[in-house]
Formats: sequence, C-alpha cells, structure tokens
Amino acid sequence: MLTWSITQQHLELLYTWKISRNTSTEKINLFITVTDGTYSGMGEVAPNIRYGETPDLIIGWFSRFIRDAASISSIDDLTEKIKDFPNALRFGIESAFLFFICSKKNSTLSELLDLPEPSPVPTSYTLPIMEASEISSFIKQHKLKRFSLLKLKVNQQNATELTRALFDHCRKPICIDANEAFPDPDSVIRFLETIRDIPVLFLEQPLPAAQEEAGVYLKSRSTVPVFADESVTSNPDMEKIAGQFHGINMKLMKAGGFIHGRDILREAQKHNLSTMIGCMIETSLGIKSALYLTPLCQYYDLDGMFLVKNEPFNLVREQTGYLLL
Repeated sequence: MLTWSITQQHLELLYTWKISRNTSTEKINLFITVTDGTYSGMGEVAPNIRYGETPDLIIGWFSRFIRDAASISSIDDLTEKIKDFPNALRFGIESAFLFFICSKKNSTLSELLDLPEPSPVPTSYTLPIMEASEISSFIKQHKLKRFSLLKLKVNQQNATELTRALFDHCRKPICIDANEAFPDPDSVIRFLETIRDIPVLFLEQPLPAAQEEAGVYLKSRSTVPVFADESVTSNPDMEKIAGQFHGINMKLMKAGGFIHGRDILREAQKHNLSTMIGCMIETSLGIKSALYLTPLCQYYDLDGMFLVKNEPFNLVREQTGYLLL
C-alpha cells in the first residue's frame, strides 16, 4: 500500500523578483512524497497565482486526493484520478509517482518516458524588472557573463530602456519576456522598432493569452520570433498556437506533468515550432525534473533555483552556465 504526504517550505529569494504583473521576495512551494515503505519518490509543486493556484488551494486538493490514493497501482490510474486537479499539483503528484516507479524498477525517468538521457545544457539567466541603472551592478554581482544567454523581464513602460541597458552590458543576443504586458500588437511593433539594432533572439508572450486574433496579426508583422508562455498550459491547441507564435516555452508546472509536457513538446515540433523548457521559482528538485525533457528542446530557461537563498536539495550543479545532474 502506498503512503502519500505533503509538506510546505518557505523559500527565501536572493533578491526581489519583479515581473510585469507582480513582485515577490519569497515563495511557498510544496513537496509531495509517496512511499511503499521501501521505495519512495518526491515531486515539487510551485503554485502559480496567474492560474489561481495558492498553497492553501493545493493542500485542499491534495486532501481530496489522498482519500483513495493508497489504491493507485498504475500511471493510467493516477492520471485518471488527478485529471481535473490544478496543473502544478498534478505535476507534483505525477512526478513523485514516476520517481517512485523508477526507484522500484531501478530504471531512469528517461527510460520510463522513452527519451534520451539528458546531457549538460546551457541555461539562460533571467533578470527581473529593475531600474536600468541597476543592470550593470546586477550582472557583476551575480556573475552573469558566464551564461551564454540572458533573458530580461520587461513591462510596456520600461521595455526599450531596459533592453538597451542590458545589451550595453552584455553585447550578445538577448531574450525579452513581457509576461502579457502589452495591450495590443501595434504597441509591441512600436517597441520592436525602437530596438531594431539590438540582436533579440525572441520575444516571449508580449500579449495576453486571450488575444488570439491579435497574436496572429503580431506574428505576421513581428521583426523577431515570438514565443508563447502563458498561452501554453496543460492542453494547448497547437494549431492555434502555431498561428500566433514561432515557438513555445513549456513549463512542467503548467503542463500538469511529465507525460503532458513531453507530448506538448513533441506536438510543437510537428508544427515546426521552436521549443524551450522553462520553470517557475523552484528548487533543484523541480529543475532536475525539467532536465529530463531537455532532449526535446532547443532552448533552456531553468534558472529558478538560482533565486532561492535556502535551496534544500542541491540536486543540480551549474558550471559555466551549464546545468548538470
């Protein structure tokens, strides 16, 4: 018989994390464990307020789950039981169960998911929204020049100023993440006109996810590739996504599990979309989990653990910008 449990951990952040819609100095993540007394597995849950997820909500749903969770015996059975759960909780439960199976069978998660074993990958590092005058010292303080790719959070008001300030100090292609900050496609186009001389690798989710027609319009006129983030959750319509974007950022906490995440990336490839795997503010348990899907990706944005001051697991090493298990 399986025993399931959940714990919370208060994560202190190294610095203020500011994006276009909110600001954080701390985070509460949850950790799910399943065991049969001999073998065990653990998964992380990073609630995302953008989708209405809170620690209290996660605990409430988990209490409902464990009423009959002891009888779960297969992945299909588990998938059916949690299909309507919040996505981050679904990932935490599924990942704990899959790691438990791997432990019991003495196999790897890559074998279970029918994927190549992950190799070291170069992650990007994301700068939060800050004053443009602070960018130089932020890069020096966190030794960011060791990363081959930097990503910048912006809002509509400061996007041009911050982009120029970052490029002045890194002199390499950069990525821009707006988190739905622009109200319409023409405002995005005007912003891109102001930075035409800067090598931008891609612009991530400039428009609200609900603006599908506006996304189609923007894709046809954007001077840089546009990637989906908030538009990609557990069951994206990839044909619609491909009409609006050039690539996707798939996050396991939004996909609702390894299996959904793997299938989303494969479906994106079929639609000739570039693929990136991202993360929330997570510990190295969540980042380790994401690394198993990197063989399906071209870009890697797995820097969430770098924000955590009291990282509890140390499951992933970083060396000159590369992540290693």
